Amino acid sequence: MLKCVKATVCRMPPPSTQSVGRPAGSVWGASGGALGVVRGRDGAARGVRAAEHLVATALFGDAAAAVVVLGAHRARTAAGPALVATCSRLHPGTGHLMGMRVGTGGFAVFLSPEVPAFAEKHLPGEVRDFLAGHGLTTEDITSWVCHPGGPKIMEALDQGLGLPPGALALSRDSLAEYGNVSSASVLDVLRRTLAAPPAPGSAGLLLALGPGLTSELLLLAW
Repeated sequence: MLKCVKATVCRMPPPSTQSVGRPAGSVWGASGGALGVVRGRDGAARGVRAAEHLVATALFGDAAAAVVVLGAHRARTAAGPALVATCSRLHPGTGHLMGMRVGTGGFAVFLSPEVPAFAEKHLPGEVRDFLAGHGLTTEDITSWVCHPGGPKIMEALDQGLGLPPGALALSRDSLAEYGNVSSASVLDVLRRTLAAPPAPGSAGLLLALGPGLTSELLLLAW
């Protein structure tokens, strides 16, 4: 860990006509390590507000994931669930809860502590309505492939949906091993589910929350 005790720990000469300032999120190439230190110095210099962004950013790790999706003519001979139905929803009036702002200093992540309460209040009804549209209830779901947004998010889902003990065990395992790696997290939970798939003919639900707030529901058939 590299500690920056003071914002002025890395003293920089006055900018010249040859100086460039590259914001976080641009392509840095081999100079990324050095520039990461500079951007950290810049964040520390911005004070308390930047500290809030740093805390939000610190909650997320880096990862990459991919999914192979097959058409119906090939899926019959492949392992894995069928994607039966999806639901994408933007929840009005929740833009202040999670997202990113782009400014001269790069991306500023914001994440409200109200997100778990929102999830517990609104997601259960949304999930039940989605399942009811396909003749199912939460009791019919044998595999919950949920994005591990954090312990409080998973507790909110457990309580709000009345899930049986261990329903989110794979999500908790993923969080414990890798942390929250944003959009790749739920795909890691899917990978873990595929390693010991449910019985053929059973139903599963893939669930994730994103900035907006937005929710994504995917009904799976094993």
